[in-house]
Amino acid sequence: MALCGFERVFKAPAPDLLFMVFAFGLIHGFGLSTRLQSFELGADQFLAKILSFNVGVEVGQVLALIPIVFVLKKIQQAKHYPVFYKVVNIGLIVAGAALLAYQLYGFFSGQGEVAATVHTHS
Repeated sequence: MALCGFERVFKAPAPDLLFMVFAFGLIHGFGLSTRLQSFELGADQFLAKILSFNVGVEVGQVLALIPIVFVLKKIQQAKHYPVFYKVVNIGLIVAGAALLAYQLYGFFSGQGEVAATVHTHS
């Protein structure tokens, strides 16, 4: 089941799903890497720490996705799945927009990390 949003809204075929998943992962990875820069990782075994973190993230995602895939396969067999599918997708879009608005508000209002740092005057 697809929402066909690209066809309805943009009057164009949807982009390749594999490419879009890769692009989302890449953007997500860049965001996570910039967040990691704010932590003190130390100089020793820096590469090993980064690799260990990334392997941990990937293993965690796989372990979380395995039960989710089984649950979704079961839900797809339900009579009301099309309604469930649309409601969940709309909910995710609204939640994403709310998170974006929250992040932008924090950025533009100066209530982000920079504003939270303590500056000492000598």
